[in-house]
Amino acid sequence: MEEWLELAYKKLEKMPEEAKQIRETAKEDLFFFARLVNPGYIYGDIHKQLYQWMQTYTLYGRGDDITSNKLIMLPRAHLKSHMVATWCAWIITRHPEVTILYVSATAELAETQLFAIKNILGSTVYQRYFPEYINPQEGLRESWSQRKISIDHPIRKKEGIRDSTVATAGLTTNTTGWHADIVVADD
Repeated sequence: MEEWLELAYKKLEKMPEEAKQIRETAKEDLFFFARLVNPGYIYGDIHKQLYQWMQTYTLYGRGDDITSNKLIMLPRAHLKSHMVATWCAWIITRHPEVTILYVSATAELAETQLFAIKNILGSTVYQRYFPEYINPQEGLRESWSQRKISIDHPIRKKEGIRDSTVATAGLTTNTTGWHADIVVADD
């Protein structure tokens, strides 16, 4: 086991009970997770309702909805893209083995959203509660580029997952051969 991962597991073992409770609640409650990892944002009732709706999904045998498709339509400046990026980070936290393809009108827009996801996953708050997901030393991470990331969680290696955790694409990007459990279409 890599040294950083050993340290991460030691942090988890020594984590105070209150912090463990916060960790587990964040994994179960998307709105709680959003407020935890995005402390600078102020959310209203509409955001709480949307986060609650977004946290129900059909993936890996979870959920029994007919479809897992969701569409969010709100006016400009209502944090739609921010909420979707937060949802992606939450799904990654719940399912480290997931692969997400984030598609936008242009590759640049998708990369902007990946930057938001990376900011959440690389934040000190996230690292405090979920130290086993990302190698704290940027240069030693599995894959962490402008267009795609792979988290360092050991389940990905155990399950032999080769595809990126999150890959980005514009509408004209050739995605032949890419595998994704979730496709996010945003802007």
